[in-house]
Amino acid sequence: MIKTAPVIFLILAMIQLSVPMYIILSKEIILTAGKVFKFETLPVDPYDAFRGRYVSFRIANTIVTPEAGFDNDETVYALITNGTNGFSYFYKVRKDRPSGQDYIRTRIDYAERGYVTIAIPFDKYYIEEDEAAAAQSGSDHSGRGTNERAYVGVRVLGGEAVLEELYIAGLPVMQYLKRTNR
Repeated sequence: MIKTAPVIFLILAMIQLSVPMYIILSKEIILTAGKVFKFETLPVDPYDAFRGRYVSFRIANTIVTPEAGFDNDETVYALITNGTNGFSYFYKVRKDRPSGQDYIRTRIDYAERGYVTIAIPFDKYYIEEDEAAAAQSGSDHSGRGTNERAYVGVRVLGGEAVLEELYIAGLPVMQYLKRTNR
């Protein structure tokens, strides 16, 4: 009976380690095999008392015409396409999982008068705190910063999305900061 304790401990330890490993592995699979989409961003306040500084943004087009009526917080599938300007956008939301189309599984943030606003699962880009303010300034479209065009590269696979990179003026954010000596 004494020998079963180490076995139980090992089993519990393996279970505890498998959950974070699964989460990490699933994100890495999306980053490796997912299709890349570019979403233009809009700025928001980059400070959070609990998380500190980071680059925060909103995706430019989250208001979509749904196929049917939706309620707030309802799980939906937002269909993605590429526009003629080189940026991706959401063009429709559905209640059922689409096949043969690019989409992300998300939820309705707000529904009113035939339009819905969808929640975006990729709205923060974590970076060293010292560099977050400079990156936010470079990507700020509101007139406070340099007004360089900013966008994010997002990988999508099987309805899941992972933020790959933040770009400012066509450069990955760290290259942009080095070039501008920030």
